[in-house]
Amino acid sequence: MPLYDFHCASCGRMFEELGPADAPPPACPACGGKTRRLMSVGRGYRADADWIASVTEVVDKDSRAPHVRAFLDSPDRATYRSWLRGERIRPLEAGEGKRPRDPGRETAGQVCREVLERFAARRG
Repeated sequence: MPLYDFHCASCGRMFEELGPADAPPPACPACGGKTRRLMSVGRGYRADADWIASVTEVVDKDSRAPHVRAFLDSPDRATYRSWLRGERIRPLEAGEGKRPRDPGRETAGQVCREVLERFAARRG
């Protein structure tokens, strides 16, 4: 069965669902409202990042701030950066957010050496 994109007229949510081509549109899983099937070309042809759709779900849709309106009207990478600046959110830089290395943890090289030593001891 093909995968179709649907848009809810009540809450504005977009979702995907498997179904036959001649089936009526399903109810919205979020609010139960009426939906309509969208024309799409599939995941392989998406012009921008998939994660932007998940960001639009957490944006305050009632806000009248220009950076919020611009992002909701055209959710792409450029307006996402403007929205982050407008909300005073700083994205993580390269290397940030990673856990510091545990000094008590053995390195892979140490583990390999110990395994080989044990193997050699067993083989004589």
